[in-house]
Amino acid sequence: MRLPKITRRNARQALSDDLAAMPGGLAARLKGCTTAYLRRRKALKQLVNDHQFWAETDHEPAPWMDSPVWFFKDCEFDISAVEDFDDEEIALTIREAFDRERKAMERLRTKFSGMANESRQREPIPEKVRIFVWQRDGGSCVSCGSNENLEFDHIIPFSKGGSATERNIQLLCRSCNASKGNTI
Repeated sequence: MRLPKITRRNARQALSDDLAAMPGGLAARLKGCTTAYLRRRKALKQLVNDHQFWAETDHEPAPWMDSPVWFFKDCEFDISAVEDFDDEEIALTIREAFDRERKAMERLRTKFSGMANESRQREPIPEKVRIFVWQRDGGSCVSCGSNENLEFDHIIPFSKGGSATERNIQLLCRSCNASKGNTI
């Protein structure tokens, strides 16, 4: 599926910076700027100062006047990949592109959020604890009684602060352990 691309984030501030860099008034005339340039500068100034437009684009993708540039959630979108779509389809594809990027960022945050917490790496369960738990639980799953595909399970999951002590380890078969997940 073809999707629009985000060309700028913080679009309103970026456009404001562009406007500030453009000569206007007497400076523009002295530099010999064309009428088309002055019209473009005026339209850009209008866009930057249109508070209602920016409030509306927080909820719904929209183009600025008749331009090929669309805005949504303070992002500017290049719609060249979907310019043959009607406005409703363009708005939907912009939402999809925005949502895909949001999900990708969430995945990255989740993936790298634990890097600061690398000191809490899972240590193997000590052998004396494994032997004790095996004998205590009789070599069978404490949930269903099976003695096949047994695994050592943290009663309080390691991810929630559980330790690898005899009181916190139990024997579960693979299916019971999988259904328990990281719940207590």
